[in-house]
Amino acid sequence: MRKIVQVWGFLLCICAAPNGFASIISFDDIDTTFGDVSLDGLGLYEGLTWTNITAYTSFFGFDGFSNGIISPSNAAYSGGENLGSTITPVIGSFSSSILFNLDSLYLGAAYYDNLLVTIEGWRDGSLITSTDYIVDTTGATLKSLNIKAVDTVKLYSSSLTTSSDPFFCGTFNCTYFTFDDISVSEADIVTPTVSEPSSIGTFLILLILLTIGTGRFRFQK
Repeated sequence: MRKIVQVWGFLLCICAAPNGFASIISFDDIDTTFGDVSLDGLGLYEGLTWTNITAYTSFFGFDGFSNGIISPSNAAYSGGENLGSTITPVIGSFSSSILFNLDSLYLGAAYYDNLLVTIEGWRDGSLITSTDYIVDTTGATLKSLNIKAVDTVKLYSSSLTTSSDPFFCGTFNCTYFTFDDISVSEADIVTPTVSEPSSIGTFLILLILLTIGTGRFRFQK
């Protein structure tokens, strides 16, 4: 009697995907010599797709923007408002097909002091986390975040009753905020681990389990 064990193909792979993101995104490699540059039109920038986010450099008379620059010579901004039947915030975002962590960034305000900025982490269309920050125009401050394993980060802002307007911007479309030196890392993919006496022993265990799982034993006389 001869037993033929049919095992359908399988692959055991232990690998580490290369990090597709810059550790710190400073926007300094974008040429802003001739004015602000929308990241929307850049395609992938630093491994991410950007929406409603613009890179800029310092400019005389725009102190809030200039104070938001941490690493020379650029930073980015988003925010503002959409005017319709109701006024809604402009939502900036950056996203990737690879899950990532947003570890920290420097956050400031362009026109209003005591501006409320909301940062949300999304995965597969579901809101994972949301945190509010109060910022002002005197300078961007470091915000340490705990946004883990998301595919999209959304940022938007709104004024508060305590917000002030030191640059006399007005009451509409002045909720712009700045950010710089974004720390992004690729999310760790956690998989179950089993203690093993040796790699050969693990292979034999997996082979036996796979064979039993397929239920494909064929006996021939």
